[in-house]
Amino acid sequence: MLKYVISFLTCFLIFGCATTEEINPADVKIAQLKSSTRTLEDRISVLNQTQDDLQTQLEQMKQENDQMQLVLQENWSKLRGTLGSLKDSQRREIDRTVKNIMATSISDQEKLNAKLSKVVKAIQAQNSGLQQKVMEDLSISSQEVKSMRVQLNACMDKIERIEKQIKILNSAYPSGTASSSAAKSSSGSTKKSSGWKKPKKEIKRTNKPTNSKIDYNQGYEHVVAPGETLWKLARDYKVSVQDILNTNPEINDETLLNPGQKLFIPYRKE
Repeated sequence: MLKYVISFLTCFLIFGCATTEEINPADVKIAQLKSSTRTLEDRISVLNQTQDDLQTQLEQMKQENDQMQLVLQENWSKLRGTLGSLKDSQRREIDRTVKNIMATSISDQEKLNAKLSKVVKAIQAQNSGLQQKVMEDLSISSQEVKSMRVQLNACMDKIERIEKQIKILNSAYPSGTASSSAAKSSSGSTKKSSGWKKPKKEIKRTNKPTNSKIDYNQGYEHVVAPGETLWKLARDYKVSVQDILNTNPEINDETLLNPGQKLFIPYRKE
């Protein structure tokens, strides 16, 4: 079962990180974890092989002991057949000798079994500890990968937002004005003299929450800080930009917020 889990996580890490075009610290960390995992697998394999060898030796010793018992019983049967001609004292002496030999053999076997049992238990405990450590390392690596993916998704969202803003600017300004700084300055003076203004994006308000967990009847008063945008506020309060526009009719341009401006942010139920 552990090998399947390790194989699954290895495939997940390889194919999950295959979409990144550049090497990042997450890849290095994952490679180190994979190397540690392979080392632990090798150690577990060696311990399992040692345990199997000890079990095999124990079975062989049991078989040899059984064979010895059979030989002793056969010899005892033969001796008893010849004891009829011996005296009672001689017979009792032979009985004691045979019983001592059998008792010694049984005692040695019990000691050997106890020693082997301790060794097997120690190996099993070590094997269990290694397996638990592997599972803990895999759990930690999985959490680190998830955290890195969350950070990567946040960066991708930021890049996507910037790309959208660039597209808006490109659509708002003529293409010739972005070719050079001189053209920008000349076009800027022309726009000021001619009264040109950046076209505002039409704001559509639905007056209906975008999610059943959002309540327009209660919420928070937020004072806009420098550099804040509707997208950032929506992300921080876990609502949508449309919800903020619906509850703040004084917003005429969703790309322009003034520092110190007060906004009503609707409440989102957890």
